[in-house]
Amino acid sequence: MNISVAMAVYNGGKYLREQLDSILKQLDEMDELIISYNDSTDDTLKILEEYVYKYEIIKVYHWEEKGVISNFENAITHCTNAYIFLSDQDDVWADDKVKKVMDAFNSDKTILTVMHNCEYVDDNLNPLGKDLFSDRNVKLGFLKNLFINGYQGSCMAFKKDLVPFITPMPKTVAMHDQWIGILAERAGHIKFLTEPLMKYRKHTGSHSTEHVPFGKKMKWIGKMAFHVGETLNEKKMLKWYLQSIYAPEKKADFDFDDYGYSEHELEERTKEKPSNTNNTSELENNNGETMMYMVNKLNQNKEEEK
Repeated sequence: MNISVAMAVYNGGKYLREQLDSILKQLDEMDELIISYNDSTDDTLKILEEYVYKYEIIKVYHWEEKGVISNFENAITHCTNAYIFLSDQDDVWADDKVKKVMDAFNSDKTILTVMHNCEYVDDNLNPLGKDLFSDRNVKLGFLKNLFINGYQGSCMAFKKDLVPFITPMPKTVAMHDQWIGILAERAGHIKFLTEPLMKYRKHTGSHSTEHVPFGKKMKWIGKMAFHVGETLNEKKMLKWYLQSIYAPEKKADFDFDDYGYSEHELEERTKEKPSNTNNTSELENNNGETMMYMVNKLNQNKEEEK
């Protein structure tokens, strides 16, 4: 099964080569490294041009809108393979990261998202004696991750089926990884791997919510809670489909009569999945009809009946 790596870059020249090398040696010719590039003032673009020339699997997309959330969303939406790994521009992947994450996915078909641990290091990769899971008490829970986010984007991988549920990303949420993690919990199973599979650079003066004023942090929390609730309400059908495949035990209650289909009919549609192929979404049926197309069509029918 082939993977896509989604990377957002901006003024990352200092450590970019080291990160790219740690990723590329784990990918094959059917994988892809998707890079969303914000205009930079250092040598980032020069390095990207160098690597694009050497590796056909690298695709760079220029993105004018500034900001890490928008930059990552652009990378994610350009990914074409069935599994998407997120990547920062300045970390170093363990040599067996891809294999161990894919082993986790393959161990249970209901796993929608995998998140692994990482080791904290300084700018020169010297260990700081801490890891992500113990530092942030990483675990499931909406309120827990709303107030103390345990999701680290560069340690996350998810199936492409999750993309229409997490995009578009609201511009007013604090971070993309918190947004993805909280919604992923509602859509399917998340597998946590306690083994550190990446060296995570903790830069001096790097962005952190630990020193954000209390009032500003509460505003972020309020906006995140609002947008999560809004998305869950607007994408009820989409959540139902995802849960049908990735978390049947917590499948949401749904008023199917509003859409002109019975629950049985919709369940039959979710069974019309093709055999696993490299780039096929689990939510595409044998007729090539994507689940998002179905959702849009059902919503359109509902509007016409009003």
